[in-house]
Order: sequence, then structure tokens, then C-alpha cells
Amino acid sequence: MQLFGDEAPRPMLFEWWAARCKRCSERIWSVCQHVLAQRVDVVLDFGFPALAHRDEYRALALQAGADVHLHVVTADAALRWERVQGRNHGHSETFALVVSEDMFRGSESWWEPPGEAESGGVISFHTAKAPG
Repeated sequence: MQLFGDEAPRPMLFEWWAARCKRCSERIWSVCQHVLAQRVDVVLDFGFPALAHRDEYRALALQAGADVHLHVVTADAALRWERVQGRNHGHSETFALVVSEDMFRGSESWWEPPGEAESGGVISFHTAKAPG
């Protein structure tokens, strides 16, 4: 909410949010280009659920002369939903919207796992709930 404050609709609308995310992503990439020109590594944490989105930013990074490494962090659906519920109820300073179970289940269909074409540059981690 820090970026858009009172102009954000209540309840949050996905279309409104997606347009602003795109604008923010473009601005972040603009800064990354300047940083990469200084020969400093950058990390983009956009989620990149779709292959086309990963391909777009991979091409931009390669065009900027950067090496590209895709880090994939996975967790079982039950644990991911538990974490989403925690964010829904935590309302930290970066909290923007409550993610319903329908939204969560719908977002599952967006994920395109890395295929063979990406396999050489993928570093994978599987997370699990900490004991206790």
C-alpha cells in the first residue's frame, strides 16, 4: 500500500493491481539495467510463473550482458496456503490484499514449471514446514 496508498480500490481489484505491478516491474528493470552496467549482480524476485515472462526477462538480462540463473523454490500446496493465510492475517506494512482460497487455487494454474530448455540454468529448492 505504500506505493499507491489511498488510490488503491477497496476491495482490491486484480486488474488494477496487475497494471501497477507491470509498471513497477518495468521501473525495477530500468534500475537493474543501470546496476548491471556497473557490473553489479541483481536479483529479480517477480515470481516468474509463466515461461513467457521468464523468457522476456532472460532475454533482457542477456542483452544487458548478464548471466542468468533461475532459482525455483517449491513447497507443498498445503504449506503455501498456510503461509498465504498467515500473510492475510498479518497485515505487515507491505500487505496489499487478502488472497482468497479461490484466488490461491486459481494462481496454481499460472505456474509453468521450467522445462528442458531451462533445465541447465535452474537451481531448485524445496521448502518444508520447520519441525515443532
